[in-house]
Parts: sequence; C-alpha cells; structure tokens
Amino acid sequence: MSINVYENGVRAARHYLVSGLIGSALWWPAWAYAHSIGEAKSFTGGFMHPLLGPDHLLAMLSVGIISALIGGWAILWVPGAFVTAMIIGGTLGVLGINMPHMEVAIAVSVLLLGLGITRPKQFPIWITICVVALFGIFHGNAHGVEMPRAAVPVFFTLGFIFATALVHLTGVGIGFIPWLHVRKRLPMTIAGATISIIGGFFLIRSIVSIGSVESIG
Repeated sequence: MSINVYENGVRAARHYLVSGLIGSALWWPAWAYAHSIGEAKSFTGGFMHPLLGPDHLLAMLSVGIISALIGGWAILWVPGAFVTAMIIGGTLGVLGINMPHMEVAIAVSVLLLGLGITRPKQFPIWITICVVALFGIFHGNAHGVEMPRAAVPVFFTLGFIFATALVHLTGVGIGFIPWLHVRKRLPMTIAGATISIIGGFFLIRSIVSIGSVESIG
C-alpha cells in the first residue's frame, strides 16, 4: 500500500510540474506583450524556432523519451543537460560565434538519439548526459545564430528554452505510454529507428548541401 501511495504521489507531482510549465509558457507571451511588444515578438520567435524545425523537434522529443526509458533521476539530468548546454550554445550564437559543421552535427544528433531510443540503457548514464549536452550546444548555437536582428536576445532565449522544456516533457510523457512497451518495447524501438532514419536523411542532405556550397565556391 505504501508503495502505491508513493507512486501516486510521484505521478501527481509530475502532473503538477507539467501543468505549471505549460501554464507559464502560455501566459508568458501575454505578460511580455503588456510589457513590450518587441519583447513579446522576441519571446514568440524564440518559442517557435525549435518547434518549426523538424530536426530540432525530433532531437528534443528523443531526449525526453530516452530520459523516461532510463528512468529515475535521468528524467531530470538528461533533459537538464541538454537545456543547459543549449543555453551556452545559444549565447555563443548570439555573440556571433558559429559552431563548425553545425547542421551536420544537428543531423547526427537526430540519428544517434533515435538509436538511443532503441537502446536507452546501452551506456552509463554519464555518457548519455555528456553526449546529450554536446548535441544541446549545437542546437542552441543554431537558435542563437538564426535569431532575428530585431529580437531581444534575453527574451528570444527564454522563448526557445520554454519550448525545449515543453517538448522534453512531451517526450517524457511519450516514454511512459504503456502500449509502447508491449512485446519487449517493439513499438518504441520502431519509433526510435524511424527517427534515426530521418536523421540519416538530414545528414545526407547536410553533406550534399556543404558539397554544393564548396563546388560553387
């Protein structure tokens, strides 16, 4: 009985956390608009940036799913490592520092994170955290580099942080869906393999794009 009570408490805490974050994300643009139209547009632009890029979206979903499949403190540490590193990368991008081969790295992140869903406990948790953090730097750098000149950096950054957190939470929720774990997690494995294949497509496209630019130059 005590175990059931504990599990119910953890489940309720998760629901409250998700509800609080969703509510904050929904109300923040309204507050920013009342404070400054420029800040509101900056926040909205930052919020939508990772959501409109399929490579960013799939990577962030995968991070949340992997953390849920590992379980325990990984649900906090793995997405937390991505977000923290993303802030660092975003700051570098805002300062005009571009990471080398950024698009290739982002494509590789989708490919490998998809594979991570198929084998979430293949490596020690610290390796997973380090790899996820590395990918987070590149994703954040892309957000920072592509920030509109008219945007307010702080609010643009807050926007993509909120969006990333929500997508991570969505991924965690997906990772807990019971029917995805039937038949030795076959549906989850298929989903991870599909994401990895899409990442492979992104990688080929990035390499071809680089080759085209070099040939023109």
